[in-house]
Amino acid sequence: MTVQGSVGQQAVSALAAPDTEGFTTLCDMLLRADEARLVFPESGQVLTTGELVERAGGIAAELADSGVGTGSVVGVLGPTSPDFVAAVFGIMFAGAAATLLPVPSMATGPDAAVEAFSGLLNKAGVRLVLTDAATAGLLTTLIPGETGIRLLEVGNCRTGTPPIACRPGPRDPAVVQFSSGSTAAPKGIVLTHEALLPSIRGTLARMGTTSSDIAWQWVPLFHDFGLIGLLSFLYIGLEAHLVNPGAFIRDTAGALRYLAEHRVTIFTGPNFAYDRLVSAARSADGRPDLRFLRSAVNAGEVVRASTMRDFAEIRGKAGVMTPGYGMAEFCVGITLQHTEVVSRTVHVDRSSLENGARVRFLAEADPYGLPVVSQGPPFPGVTVRIVDATGFPLPAGHVGEIEATGPNLMSGYLGDPEATRERMHAGWFRTGDTGFLHDGELYVTGRIKDVIIVAGRNIHAEDAESIAGVVDGVYHGHCVAVAEPDSERMLVVVETRSEDHDALTTRVRQAISGRLGIGEIAVRAVPRGWLPRTTSGKWRRAEVRERLAAQQEQHG
Repeated sequence: MTVQGSVGQQAVSALAAPDTEGFTTLCDMLLRADEARLVFPESGQVLTTGELVERAGGIAAELADSGVGTGSVVGVLGPTSPDFVAAVFGIMFAGAAATLLPVPSMATGPDAAVEAFSGLLNKAGVRLVLTDAATAGLLTTLIPGETGIRLLEVGNCRTGTPPIACRPGPRDPAVVQFSSGSTAAPKGIVLTHEALLPSIRGTLARMGTTSSDIAWQWVPLFHDFGLIGLLSFLYIGLEAHLVNPGAFIRDTAGALRYLAEHRVTIFTGPNFAYDRLVSAARSADGRPDLRFLRSAVNAGEVVRASTMRDFAEIRGKAGVMTPGYGMAEFCVGITLQHTEVVSRTVHVDRSSLENGARVRFLAEADPYGLPVVSQGPPFPGVTVRIVDATGFPLPAGHVGEIEATGPNLMSGYLGDPEATRERMHAGWFRTGDTGFLHDGELYVTGRIKDVIIVAGRNIHAEDAESIAGVVDGVYHGHCVAVAEPDSERMLVVVETRSEDHDALTTRVRQAISGRLGIGEIAVRAVPRGWLPRTTSGKWRRAEVRERLAAQQEQHG
């Protein structure tokens, strides 16, 4: 690792790994990779690399007959299945870019779902969507007939056809990935082949992955975290067990047994997934046998020190968790801890987490200290720096906005040059997250848009949520803190199964007030399932604010 820059302008980067593989696109990667084995436990299907190449070649030929080629963007929508994987590579072999579409939420009603889904297709310029037979019926209700968007069932495509000669170049778009939409409307992120490959290689290097590993993944393939996982498994040629998200959420205890029975060595997911595993393990008879699990990547949301401690307890060994920090705009990879390194947790004075301020470290036992977990050093070739509100780079140990640059940075937002200019300047990407660098590693403290001003103080939403989430009666830590509309007061929404809402809201208010030293707090208890999440499990704080504002307006 090297430290670049002078005093007041410090950035941290990792040494770039040499590119010895000799291929520069995902298509060439698949054609030259060792044989991987993708297992789909829910259907009992298995897909090998060789079979995938044949299926993708047939799909590419069908797409070429339909006029798809370089510059086209083709949608993919369906469950985690061989059809989904084959569709993604079929699109790439045709020289086009795949946009992996999330299953639309019906929570706000069918009309809103149609509008949101049609908006994504229009934004990406999609004229054709690949799907499976089961999902085709849903799509016909989501895509108005007058749009002229066609559906093509993967199962009806020819097979056994060698990949067509018209394949993409390194700088051609491979994927148009939509952002999660946790703080704003989703944007189409253009990821080229040459940008995706460094993230794949960096992930494998940090995790020390080999072809003898066995992976288990529930993160959806339409999410950037899930996609990079899939591509990494194919790259290294290992055995990967892929399930739909619902299989993990509905039966976490069953997932825990599966990990033990199949001697899984690699597991990935955001922090809440590990909280679910801990809860399931503590409810099980006897300690689960996770002796074979050597790497558990925790990324996609804030990594909590309590979760790392609890997970090490149920496994019976510390150091298995691998925290990381990334964004879709960076093909996931900005920082990632080395698997063999136990990530450090520092305790900081909450009041020192102001933009441009120097972090004050406290003893672990200090009740006013905020534990912050290291997200590891930058990916190979990536440089990370911290800047103040004016964009001036800050030295290590100072809080500010996280910026990054590297070979895996997106080309830009599709059809939105203004948004691209807003987030990218002089080769640096503004993440919108705050944090600090310490001993060459990144510590993330929150999102700028989620900072709540209370009585003139800046309070990070995640800080209040970490306190409220452990209050007795809050369902599995489900809580969201936002600014109350038209006031300098924090509003905390907690999910619960308890019928005594008054007692619960009082406990939450007292816990936050006692730890943060603020009195302007409102707490609202809601039933389980009220709080909306993104596809990666992050809370949709923007939607929470909209719901609360609408209810306030309704009740006048």
